[in-house]
Amino acid sequence: MIKRILPVIVLLLLTIRVTAQSLDPVADFPVEFKDRAMEHVTRICSFGERVAGTKAAAKTLNYIEQEFRKSGLEIERDTFYYSSFEAKKIVLKIDGKTLKPRQLILNPYSGKIDHGGSFLLFYPDSSLARQMMQDMKNQIIVTRDPADYYQLSYRSPKAILVLEKADFDALAESGKNHLIIFQFSGKIKKFQSVNLAGTLKPLHPDTGEILLSAHWDSFNSVGADDNASGLATLLELTKYFSQRRNELTTTLKFVAFGAEEMGTLGSVSYVDHHPGELKHCKLMFNMDCVSGLRDIYVDLTGKVENISPVKGIIKEDLYFRNKALRGKTGNWMWIEDYPMASDVPGWLRQDVVDVCNSLNTKINQVSGIGSDHQAFSQAGIPCTSITIDNQVENHTPADTPEKVHPEGMWIAGRIAAGVVVKVLKGSTGNK
Repeated sequence: MIKRILPVIVLLLLTIRVTAQSLDPVADFPVEFKDRAMEHVTRICSFGERVAGTKAAAKTLNYIEQEFRKSGLEIERDTFYYSSFEAKKIVLKIDGKTLKPRQLILNPYSGKIDHGGSFLLFYPDSSLARQMMQDMKNQIIVTRDPADYYQLSYRSPKAILVLEKADFDALAESGKNHLIIFQFSGKIKKFQSVNLAGTLKPLHPDTGEILLSAHWDSFNSVGADDNASGLATLLELTKYFSQRRNELTTTLKFVAFGAEEMGTLGSVSYVDHHPGELKHCKLMFNMDCVSGLRDIYVDLTGKVENISPVKGIIKEDLYFRNKALRGKTGNWMWIEDYPMASDVPGWLRQDVVDVCNSLNTKINQVSGIGSDHQAFSQAGIPCTSITIDNQVENHTPADTPEKVHPEGMWIAGRIAAGVVVKVLKGSTGNK
């Protein structure tokens, strides 16, 4: 009797094991993903603000590497360098009164900026069309929130000074011709950061790869939502796929980018240093700020526009590719006309929609999400990025683990895994 039962038990156990390790994120995505992702967020945020060159950055990278090793990934550290302008002197006086600007928008790499004389007041609540007719080139613009800095910057002003509302309103109401003294100086310093990649190869690899990503750095906070949530989701996805390695048909690469907050510098560097591999990249799926319970945004409506004719290489001359677009302490921003690109072929959009429908999950299809997938779009890699609205004010000390919803990371993980599986199994258009 025992001899007859044993084969049945063994077969049953094998069946259970295969089922447990099946590659079906709709049916088998682990519920414990939520708690484990939350543990990652708490631990990562405990290191402090994750800025290149700090102890918090080093601890974060060691933690990512440790988690990659637990999942059996082959690890590669790519160190890259960039320049950042460190402001030493900021002086703003209007009519002899010293003011502290809320934000400075300028190009600090053009050298020392001194300006005395007149300036233009831009009223964010007045007629935009009338004001935009003014010649702003090489002028200093003084405004307040909620002015559209990006639209103003395209008019090539010398600088945009954003004042507190009370200071701006006092200027506007005085009706006088104002005189400004503005001095901005400092020096350019070199910094280094790291992209950390973990590779999971299938038992019988083909020549392609799929890349999943999130940035590990933060800005002006411990960055729980932005972007410990995306990083935690990435780390848990390494476990999900490594436990199902026998069903993989394509190499999976998990990449944690550095210096995203400085201007997506890590992802641009990664593309620049991996053109050979990226020629065979089937998909890049990025996760940035995914700890919410509200609207889900996926970059899907941009179609295929402004991409490189050579897959895997950024042909656009990105003048900022090695320069920070904001100060480390947030005292300035450099806004230029970023050459946006999109590589969302019809099959990718349909794959995402199909997966979300199978999960009964409603998404908002958008375009132009500013994150690390942009560099891959530039290089002609089919890619998208997901964000789940948390309503937390990112880039402020308010972005803490207490504001994170584990369900958001679980949803983002299921969608990302579902799309990856669709591509692995050969969806309609990506074969």
